[in-house]
Amino acid sequence: MHDQLRDLGRDIVRQECTWNATGRRWLWNCEEALEVVRSKERKDKVQALNLVEHHSDPICITDEELERMPNLKSLKLRAGTFVGDIDNHLLELRWLSWDSPPLDCRMANLHLKNLVVFELSDNKNTENWGGWNILKMANKLKVLSLTKCEGLKRTPDFSGCLNLERLSLDACPNLQEVDPSIGKLKGLVHLDIIWCESLQTLPEEIGGLVNLKHFSMQGCYEMEKLPCSIGKLESLFELDVSSSKIKSLPDSIGNAKHLSFINLTSTPIGELPISIGELTCTCLVHLWMLDEWSYNFFVQC
Repeated sequence: MHDQLRDLGRDIVRQECTWNATGRRWLWNCEEALEVVRSKERKDKVQALNLVEHHSDPICITDEELERMPNLKSLKLRAGTFVGDIDNHLLELRWLSWDSPPLDCRMANLHLKNLVVFELSDNKNTENWGGWNILKMANKLKVLSLTKCEGLKRTPDFSGCLNLERLSLDACPNLQEVDPSIGKLKGLVHLDIIWCESLQTLPEEIGGLVNLKHFSMQGCYEMEKLPCSIGKLESLFELDVSSSKIKSLPDSIGNAKHLSFINLTSTPIGELPISIGELTCTCLVHLWMLDEWSYNFFVQC
């Protein structure tokens, strides 16, 4: 049903101007989108481009081409980059989904001040990559998703995107360190650090996430303990540490008064801290264990 509604919506948009793609707001067909980018005429109506399905040579979008699309709000790009002086372009961009950026992509002058959603995947660049400059002035950024960033050993500094509400670090196999600036994200509600198999510790600054409700570290195989500051997460509702090496929960977890769901599946945890009995919640505290651990614990209101 979802795919049918999506296709219906795209057909409606396509009918806006069947004879000239530059007259449409959203261009989901990759070939049409690329033709529009390369055309010399100004495209004031174009708001969304999909260049993900392009399979030939990497796409290089020039500053002149960006200048002809002043109202672009959404861009999906694969194996592509920007060239030229682009500092004063993409001013209206709200959503950037960037897959497989080139290794030689510097992007020192890419400042997206109005960006709300940034999705980066299959990125082999390191933490020294110029593309991370996007985050330095992303005051309006709400969602940041980093997936399969193989070159990343340390997360970027989050100090420039303090309004983040959702952060996902997914399948970054070489990630070893989370920058302490993560503790500055006071509005963060959802945090996924999942399937990052080299990550062993988290900074104590995690305790600064006062509005965090969902926290998952599923599949972080080398993670052996949680920071004691996790007890400061007063808004935390759900905690998932499944498929990790975490051996125990910190005593401070009893201070997370709203914690109602804990997933301990496939962990070596043998007992719970006494402080977990201090949790006063409006529903059961669920503990999922698939190993031969018969300790069942429930807290009811």
